[in-house]
Amino acid sequence: MLFFAHLPWVISTLASADGVVADGAQWKQVSTFRSSGDAITRLQVSTRGRVRVRGERGMNGVSATLTKRIKAPTALAAKARLEPVAVTLQNQGGLMMVDVRGPDLDSPELTLELTVPKQIKQTAIQTRWGDVDAADLDGAVFVESGGGSVRIDSIAQDVMARTVGGEIRLGRIGGSLNCATGGGTIRVDTVGGNAEFSTGGGEIWVREVRGWLRANTTGGNIHVERAGGDVSASSGGGVIEIARAGGTVTATTAGGSIEIAGGKNLQCESGEGTIRLKGVDGSLRAITANGMILADVRPGGLLSNSVLAASGGDIIVYLPSNLAVTVRARTEPRENSGDAMPGRIVSEFTEIQGRRERRRGLIAEGRLNGGGPLLDLSALGGSIHLRRLKP
Repeated sequence: MLFFAHLPWVISTLASADGVVADGAQWKQVSTFRSSGDAITRLQVSTRGRVRVRGERGMNGVSATLTKRIKAPTALAAKARLEPVAVTLQNQGGLMMVDVRGPDLDSPELTLELTVPKQIKQTAIQTRWGDVDAADLDGAVFVESGGGSVRIDSIAQDVMARTVGGEIRLGRIGGSLNCATGGGTIRVDTVGGNAEFSTGGGEIWVREVRGWLRANTTGGNIHVERAGGDVSASSGGGVIEIARAGGTVTATTAGGSIEIAGGKNLQCESGEGTIRLKGVDGSLRAITANGMILADVRPGGLLSNSVLAASGGDIIVYLPSNLAVTVRARTEPRENSGDAMPGRIVSEFTEIQGRRERRRGLIAEGRLNGGGPLLDLSALGGSIHLRRLKP
């Protein structure tokens, strides 16, 4: 188990159960139970079905409802198949352990709903296959599901969530965040600390992370609106979009486009797609194996040594008129492409109008405002356009 140590269970209770009643095309049986009023500081839940946890200010113990649902032709047949389920409780020095067990828990559909003290310091939930929904807790939350979706919101401290294949939806997280799914989408609202995301094939959508951010998907898209620190994003073939980052940005995709609006010290690489950099500065490194590159430097920004290289596409760069930079641009036809002539080099700056042949290619060099860091542009099978950024 990822979160649960082996602990002895010493108190076993069978929750009081209501009768079997119709529930759409199924039959259900509801059981309720409540722990003693002894204060608890941590909660540990182990079950095989769905879990819903809500924090409530002023509580000491745990209030719970266990619902069993099953398909059967009659109420009598349903009751015969709804075998007893043991709810085991133990309060060990403030650690409340809730364990749901039965002879065949994979047959009925189980839903465990818990109301717990909002102020508990840590909540750990483990379920074999069900969905998990947790909210309104002041402490840290740890979730592990064998295949269900995960929803977590209004958590004041750190969150860690794992599911084998379901979607993960996260609202407001006060601390740091670490979550992973084997194939579902990850959607996040706000994270107060650092965040790390991983999915085996789904998309990643992030509104705001106030610390650094790391996101990885084997094939989906990555969308980030805002990050306060460094960003590292990697996709096996999807689009990467980062609207704003407070630190270094590293973006890599095997087959999609990359778009970054606002950032510095960028490192971008696409196996097949356009790279678009807006309002950036610092060190730029952008490489695409089959696409074009469009970049504009932020007015007032400081450019460090940078490299932009495109194969099979053009490079278009917008530079502020007062930017001090040395430019070297070259174009060549791609090998085995059948093109005998290189692409063009077109510049709106008189300082970079000089050009000469270089093997089968063209080269243009020049210094703007006395020169500065090197901006190295290379287009294989495409043209290069140097344009003046409009104020």
